[in-house]
Amino acid sequence: LSYWKNEPASGMPENWNVAIGKASGLWIKIMHDDDWFQQPDSLGLFAAQTATKADFIFSDYENYYLNAKGQTLRRQIMQFPESQLHLIEKEPLVLLANNRIGPPSVCMVRRSSEARYDSRLRWRVDIDYYTGVLRQKAQLIRIDQPLIAVGMNPDQVTNITKNRPEVELPEAYILLKKYGVMPFHRWQVYDAWWRMLRNMQIYSKDILYNYVNENWDPVVLQMVVFLQRLPKFLLKSGVTSKFFMFLSYFTNTGRR
Repeated sequence: LSYWKNEPASGMPENWNVAIGKASGLWIKIMHDDDWFQQPDSLGLFAAQTATKADFIFSDYENYYLNAKGQTLRRQIMQFPESQLHLIEKEPLVLLANNRIGPPSVCMVRRSSEARYDSRLRWRVDIDYYTGVLRQKAQLIRIDQPLIAVGMNPDQVTNITKNRPEVELPEAYILLKKYGVMPFHRWQVYDAWWRMLRNMQIYSKDILYNYVNENWDPVVLQMVVFLQRLPKFLLKSGVTSKFFMFLSYFTNTGRR
């Protein structure tokens, strides 16, 4: 074992990049401080998959919902749908709709990957990293056992960043600049943006520019205009919201 302490502290996620840079093995296995191995042989089961052609290995996992004292309130097994593996390999940004892979603790990646965590991100940092790895034509393998326990508590990043436009919109803009609008041709990616804007009530260009005063792509602007024109009570129902999302999707992306 080798121990390294950052002086001064690098912060998340640059700390992970420092660790990756100092690693000398063939594989990177990050474990967050509030996660743990679910089974005695969890790490061995990960290691067994390194004999395959895999570049990116991940497992199912189990969420442990904890109170302020660290006591478990409930547990939930998170299983990745095998049918979506091919879709994610073709367009990793569909994870924006639902990060079915999970947090970095459930993954193991070849050190040869040039992907790194973007220190500008907090909420979407794991999806951005997975996208960077998988866009290098990495082969994805899922272990269909919950090998990792993920501690869920009120102080986690998810709980202080989700549906907060001052956090989500700048990060969404960063991803837009990195990957462009071609992923929007996947309806799952378009739907993820639609729900993000709807949930944060970004119903005008002025509101959008108030949070990120940058050169937004016309696809995003047209989505905002479409939302602005809709009666807001129609967006409260998931069914009607999905219907109008598809209507916006076909009229918006069909112009490209």
